[in-house]
Amino acid sequence: MKRHLRVFAAMMIVLAGLVSTHSTSAQTPPSIIVEAPFEGNVYALNSLVPVVWVQDHSSTVVDVVLVRNGVDYHKVYASSGAGMNYFSLDTNELELPEADDYQIQICDDAIEVAPDVRYCSPASETFTLTDDVIPAITITAPLTNATYHSVNPLLIAWNQNYASSAVQATLYGNGTQYDLGTYTGVNGSNYTIRNIAGLNLPAGSYNLEVCDPALVDPNQPPTKSVCGQLWTINITTAAPTPIGLTLVRSGTSGAVNAQSTNCLSTCSLTVNSGAPISIVATPSGISSIFTEWTSGCSGTNRVCILSLTSTTTVTALFSPAFMANVQKNGTGTGLVTGDAGINCGSICAGRSALGGSITLTATANSGSTFIGWSGQGCSGTGTCTITSTTTGIKSVTATFSAN
Repeated sequence: MKRHLRVFAAMMIVLAGLVSTHSTSAQTPPSIIVEAPFEGNVYALNSLVPVVWVQDHSSTVVDVVLVRNGVDYHKVYASSGAGMNYFSLDTNELELPEADDYQIQICDDAIEVAPDVRYCSPASETFTLTDDVIPAITITAPLTNATYHSVNPLLIAWNQNYASSAVQATLYGNGTQYDLGTYTGVNGSNYTIRNIAGLNLPAGSYNLEVCDPALVDPNQPPTKSVCGQLWTINITTAAPTPIGLTLVRSGTSGAVNAQSTNCLSTCSLTVNSGAPISIVATPSGISSIFTEWTSGCSGTNRVCILSLTSTTTVTALFSPAFMANVQKNGTGTGLVTGDAGINCGSICAGRSALGGSITLTATANSGSTFIGWSGQGCSGTGTCTITSTTTGIKSVTATFSAN
């Protein structure tokens, strides 16, 4: 009997130990708080959604889960750790529906809150995914963290995905706000060269911002305008170094223009190091066309902007050309579009180098019919292709008839 009591007592001690061990190993539930997106944020369906969360425990990887009405739409692995974490959720190619009730959850597979039930954070505030264009501005120049001379003009360049009538550039530094001007913004690339010498900027670090005050950014504080990223640059008051710039016009008639110099052959200039220089290739008349930059600059855009650090030669190549001229005739209306920037409409002429071609397409407006082409060997209602080995104006006529 005593032996049975001793065995029973030993079993009770073991069980007590097991209970004690189990209770001391129980984990305090972790905490993960999703800080962003915010309530009311709006993102494009094919964009990157910034996700920010704070967690109080270490982990190697978590799931970033896109949720709508309690249903998991998409999840992706993200590295994580104790403290603040950042991730960009790519919604491109997910074929998500437009909606204003998306949320984000962060889930940790390594932590179970119940058998086969992982820990997930509370869902974030709701945000919107839309097919609409969300106005955005991106600064491309000056270069961030680069140094610029206070006596040199400053190149300010930006891209935007919409057109606007008033985009404002502002420089912040030394406790002062400097107005760099208001400009028209086109859908695409924009730039201005701003003279800052008159601002008498002290040497130091500055922040540049390009904003559209007419629009409010849905992903920023309620009164924040649509702005490009805050750009940091350095200003020095040290004297810039003089640098030699040679302009060369190559080929047929044309001119290379820079700093009030209209160069018709070869010209030498002196410019300040680091100063943005706008160089423009200008054809002379309808029988000349700018072909390309062959040194110093590159590409076929007639405007080239350089900031020189050493002696440079810039060469513009011009070629003989013909001009296609579009005329419209008949009782109907329509649009003619084509190569060389023709959009007639308003732009009804364009140039091509000799031996090249310009292809035109006619589209009738509602209530009209395109009858056909005439001139330069074009006929019928298909496209019209104009080629020439001689200079001069080559005219074609598109005839439209009212229905």
